[in-house]
Order: sequence, then C-alpha cells, then structure tokens
Amino acid sequence: MKHRIVYRITFVIGILIILFLFGINKLRENQQEYSLSLSKEGKKRTETLLKNNIDLLSQNILSYTFDYTYWDEMVKFVEKRDLTWAEVNIVATLPNFKINCVWVLDNRFKQFYSYNTLEEKRHDQFPINSETVKEIFLKEKFPHFFLKSGQHLFEIAGAPIQYSADLERKGVPKGYFFTARIWDKKYLDAIGKNNFTTISLYEPSEYSKI
Repeated sequence: MKHRIVYRITFVIGILIILFLFGINKLRENQQEYSLSLSKEGKKRTETLLKNNIDLLSQNILSYTFDYTYWDEMVKFVEKRDLTWAEVNIVATLPNFKINCVWVLDNRFKQFYSYNTLEEKRHDQFPINSETVKEIFLKEKFPHFFLKSGQHLFEIAGAPIQYSADLERKGVPKGYFFTARIWDKKYLDAIGKNNFTTISLYEPSEYSKI
C-alpha cells in the first residue's frame, strides 16, 4: 500500500515537472515570437521614417528644378547666356537647396552652361549624351533618377525650360535644366541622424559579401 502511494506521488510529480517544463518552453517560444514581432515592427517603422525623410529631401531638389524652369528669366538666359545673371540667380542659390551640380542645355540638347561645387572638372560636362537626354524627355517631362559618375552617386532632377505663363508646361521647351545632389558620406550621415540610424551605400558586388 505504501509503495503504491509513493508511486502515485512520484507519477504526479513527474507529470507536474513535464507540464512545468512544457510551460517554460512555451513561454520562451512566445517571448521569442513577441521579440521577433517587435523587431519586424521596429524595422518597418524605421524603413517608413527613412523613406519619408528621403522623399522630403528629394522634394527639395525637385521643387527647385521645377520652379526654376518655368521662368522668363531662365528662358532669357538660354537665349542671352549671361554668365553674370547665372552667378547671381543660379550659383548663389545652390547651397540653400544642397545642390552640387547644375547643367543647362539648349533646345537641341546641347550643353552650354554648367557649375558644380565639387571643384572637379570632370563634372563640368553632363554625364549623359545628347541623344540619351532626348530619349529621357520623350519618356518623362520631369525626370528624376540616380546615376553613378566616377566615385560619386548623384541624385539628378531635370525639367524643360519654359515661359512663366506656361503653367501647364505644354509649350515647346526653350532648353533643359538638370540639377544634381551628391549622396556622399556627409549627406548620408545627415539622413541617418534624422532617423537615429547609420546609412551606408554599397556596390551590388560588395553587398553580396556582407
């Protein structure tokens, strides 16, 4: 009789231990799932915040490029090519919009003016040839894209140059205007600071090694 009672007690204790261990394991799994869920939500929030921040910064260069190209003074610049006017009205305004390069083309897609803050002669020439520029504007009136030139990654915005009264931008372009912003470490650090994160750019071949 005593042995039977001891056996029953041992059996019950064994069952309780198994249930306890099962509960601990289940609790650990739930905690891991919860942590993973929080991690995914945090990553999603960071990505959304980063995208919104980049879109806001891009809007800056897009607005500058758009506003400067339906302006009678800019049309006159294409016609007269007054470098003093460009110094005051283009060059002096670039730091306010964090723009590093500008190129102005005539209505035949031939460049006649450029300026860059990088002090590198190779950026004096627009990095895309005339035929390709023509194709770009056939597809899109206000192109916005990224281009790697040398060691630099540029965010580039373009627009046709038209009269101030042409609010619908339907008139024949008198020329074309391109602006560019370099995505260097300083710029990436500024974006990262606003998002409490660190941002780095890699070549596709380099990314595969990370």
